[in-house]
Order: sequence, then structure tokens, then C-alpha cells
Amino acid sequence: MVNHPPHYNGHPSGVECIEVTERLPFNLGNAFKYVFRHRAKNGHEDLMKAQWYLTRELDRCERGGISLGDLQAANALASRIAAHESYPIGACLVAISSDEPREALHWLSTLTAH
Repeated sequence: MVNHPPHYNGHPSGVECIEVTERLPFNLGNAFKYVFRHRAKNGHEDLMKAQWYLTRELDRCERGGISLGDLQAANALASRIAAHESYPIGACLVAISSDEPREALHWLSTLTAH
């Protein structure tokens, strides 16, 4: 299924992953996507991919910025999603959508440490 696959739209918050990711810069959107879907798709591998994109985003941040309006909209939706997630997954998703890649990397490090 190409439109609205369950691993992107079956979240109990009612928020579809793309509602957040399309408002974020590419690297943050991909990191968010991989954390969002990790239980339904590729588990640990998806969390490792999220770490990779967050590291790239940290490099990008040293050279540029992001629209405040898009960041606020993405964060509001991510907060709805986080309310239905276990800790630290919810904290990680909110950190990604808040343009806080260092904090998100911290949460992912705790999840991928094994």
C-alpha cells in the first residue's frame, strides 16, 4: 500500500507521520519517520538510521537554519504523538520536531546501546 501505509498512519494519536515530517527539514523529517515507525518496520535498524540523520542535521545546523512556523507546527503534532508513546520514544520524537538533534541523539543512544 503506497498511500497511508499502516506503519505511518496507524498511530493511536491519530496523527499520520507525514503530517509532521513534511513540516521539518529533510534530515529531521527522516529521523522522525524512522523513530515513528521503528516498532512496525525495522526496529533497531530504524533507530540507527534516525541517529545517522540527526548527526547530519547537526552538521547542517552549523551552516543554516529552519522556519519557526514549520517547527512549531511539527512540534505540536509530535507532542500529540508523544502522548501515546513510551518513554523515551516520545521524548525523542518531540526533541526531533523541536530541532533539538543533540537531545534526540541522547534518547536514541539509550535505545540503541544494547
